[in-house]
Amino acid sequence: MSRAPASQAVPAALAMACALLLCPRAAGAAEWGRLVEASDRSLDPAILEAFETGDYDTRLSICEAMGRRSDPLAAGLLAALLAEFSQRGGYRGEHLLRVLLESLFDPRLGPAVLRDRYEANTEQLLAAELRWDAFADPQLKAALLRILPLFDQASSLPLLMAAGKNLIDALEKRDGLLPQAETGLLLDFLATVEELPHSEFLDPCLDVARLSREKIVIDRARTLARKLRAGMR
Repeated sequence: MSRAPASQAVPAALAMACALLLCPRAAGAAEWGRLVEASDRSLDPAILEAFETGDYDTRLSICEAMGRRSDPLAAGLLAALLAEFSQRGGYRGEHLLRVLLESLFDPRLGPAVLRDRYEANTEQLLAAELRWDAFADPQLKAALLRILPLFDQASSLPLLMAAGKNLIDALEKRDGLLPQAETGLLLDFLATVEELPHSEFLDPCLDVARLSREKIVIDRARTLARKLRAGMR
């Protein structure tokens, strides 16, 4: 089924939004997903109202669809999720934020699109990064790590260093053995360090290699430490 031309998509989305708002109980998650995908920021007030009042499936569909629309702005939805986390916390809120971030920053979209989305949402993304320690879901933490290379160095380096300290502390407390999800997060940390190579990360990489009891982590940290040493010469 072919899509409507871009010039027709937003008026069609506006008509759909009006219909959904007139009969909100009749609207399902799929309808809101289609609306969000065809929308631009002019419909964000209606989308946010549906997000705040809808059931979990509707909220999830909105988060998934936000990354499929061409307008890069998602600041309102990011701010709503962060405010909700501050008030209530909980796994479901973290899951929604992770889905939104993974949708917005799908690497298949290409660097130009990812850069546009970072620039359109910088303030809210930084607010999310600054709460890294407060989140419980390792997959959400990994999603936040993966977008750090889009930040300017003045922001990204201290945020990544703080994340590394958190993970190294966990290795020390657990005798070098982390649950599988947190081992994956540690590997995401090392992958992000490789994208943001800086001499500051040599000691954290050596600490990871020294403390971890997982061969894949040790090998990755040692390889990265060698690269960082070579770059310092």
